[in-house]
Amino acid sequence: MDSKDNEDGEKDKIQIRTAKELHNIELDNEKNCITVSDKDKKNAIVIKTEDGRMEVTAEKKLTVKVGDSIELTMNGENGTVNLKCATLQVKADKALKMETGGNGKLNASAGLTLEGGSQAKLSSSGQTAVAGSLIKVG
Repeated sequence: MDSKDNEDGEKDKIQIRTAKELHNIELDNEKNCITVSDKDKKNAIVIKTEDGRMEVTAEKKLTVKVGDSIELTMNGENGTVNLKCATLQVKADKALKMETGGNGKLNASAGLTLEGGSQAKLSSSGQTAVAGSLIKVG
């Protein structure tokens, strides 16, 4: 454990390192920062205490779990983000935009409702298919 102190504490810095510095914890008053990391900082948590920012870095995969029913997994090896939960609610005060460079699919095992408060539009630059056992227009 390393420690650098000054009288008023503004530049205090405490470092805790394991053998060969494989795991590190750093509390730095001068930089207003708390860091927990591995030797190469490929896996790290950085908390910027002055401006309320926090960054979590994982070399391969990051998983956040809450209780038994919520799990968010971000896989850096294949670029996939998975969210598992009982109910997902998304609310945007101004606008919502979802975009993909490839194919898109929205699937519901029971019912699906898409609504527009003042207007709704379905368009395609190619073929558009509407299918169902009963189709009601108007």
